Amino acid sequence: MRSTGKSIEGHFLGYQEIPVTSDIRDFHERNPPRHRNLDANGKKCFLLLLGVEICFELYNPPIQEIQVVKLEKCLDDSLLYLQDVLPEYKTFHVNMKPVVELVISCTFGTVNLNIKMKPKPWSKCWECPKFNIKGIGFDLSLSEEQMKESQKWSQSWFEFDRMREYDTSKTEAVLWDEIETFKMS
Repeated sequence: MRSTGKSIEGHFLGYQEIPVTSDIRDFHERNPPRHRNLDANGKKCFLLLLGVEICFELYNPPIQEIQVVKLEKCLDDSLLYLQDVLPEYKTFHVNMKPVVELVISCTFGTVNLNIKMKPKPWSKCWECPKFNIKGIGFDLSLSEEQMKESQKWSQSWFEFDRMREYDTSKTEAVLWDEIETFKMS
């Protein structure tokens, strides 16, 4: 989607300008947008929006054209960590031409890029194994000591814990609850 070059109340959403209604204004007051207009070496860039789904009405007269700039499949399902990466990994230039290589076959390559994070503090502890993030090069962002500290939370023994399988206290509690409800009815 291409923009006309002016923004409504200073907000660009991708390439399309969205008219700001009271619902959108209330949403932005509660959750300020994470995108910014950058000017690096005279080139304007826009940060990608994170965690925002935009629904366009297909028969909306102001929308004249919708273009996909680039389709990429990432290693991770959730890309919330992009809010803590360096700007060069989450920006694109306004004058970027659409990449239309494999649209017909509906297949596109996986991005195998290890992203470098900003210095800590991050919004979450992305290095913790519970997030299982493959797209971040933690060796580029964290020291060896920090990596060892984060691996303490991995619980790699959990899949081999046989006592957890034989722990019947939860099952017994459920059965006793069912017996009590049966007695009362």
